[in-house]
Formats: sequence, C-alpha cells, structure tokens
Amino acid sequence: IEHVGRDDLVLHEISRVLKEGGTLCLTAPMQKRYFGFDDEFVGHYRRYEIPELRTFLRDKGLVEIRVFPVMGRLEKLIMENITRLFAFKKKGEEHVHLLGWGTRLAAWVFFPLYAAINFFLGFLVDRQAKNAPLEDAVNLCFLCRKSS
Repeated sequence: IEHVGRDDLVLHEISRVLKEGGTLCLTAPMQKRYFGFDDEFVGHYRRYEIPELRTFLRDKGLVEIRVFPVMGRLEKLIMENITRLFAFKKKGEEHVHLLGWGTRLAAWVFFPLYAAINFFLGFLVDRQAKNAPLEDAVNLCFLCRKSS
C-alpha cells in the first residue's frame, strides 16, 4: 500500500473483496522519520506509524490478529547505502546515474561478491528483526481478519 498514491482506496478495495473471516497479510514500512532515498528508489509514497496503520486497518473492518517485525534498523541502514550504488536520479525528464559508469561497471563485475555479502547481511537483518521490539522495526507484517 506504500507504493500507491491512494492507499485508502486500495485498502477499501481489499476489504470489499475479502470474504468475511478472510485473512490479510500486509507488510508496510514503518517510522516516517526514516523516509529516504531508498524509499524513493523503490517507489514508496510513504511510511507509516504503528498507531496510524492500526487505526487505518480497523476503520476498513480488518481486525488485527498478529503484528510482527519483518525488518529492523539494520536493513534500513544497508538499503539506504546499497540503493545509491545502482540508482538513477530523475533530472528533469531524464534519469541520470548518481555514480559514473566505471563505478557501476566495477559493481557488476564484483556482483558475485556482493551477492555473498548480501546473503550474510540478509541473515543478520533477519536475526535483528526477530529480536526487535515493534517500535524499532522499520517494516512490520500485520495479519488481519475481516470482521463479520
């Protein structure tokens, strides 16, 4: 829902088509203060605060079953920096790379090393998220059931 301009319409439609007693599994980025380059890069319109999203879901007739962290602060730190390596920045109507061709070429040549490091970092991100309190998570999963 963070990838669309009108998240209210999307949640309304999800609630409309979901059967009574049906389950919704929704992940969303949290903590508005963390909105940054990586969010723009992947097409996010927004981040949420926990109470705001809980109210939003409840107002659409979705009852919270469980909420748990998917990603913690470590993921945000990593993604904010990694996305800049491969990023384009919009300049007028054209897209311009933030880094020169040589740097990007080197990044692709060393991609297998990047993949190995990414696997290890993914493991650390997963461990950190599982131990993070909800308030520290930068991405949460909301399991909700449509009320009858």
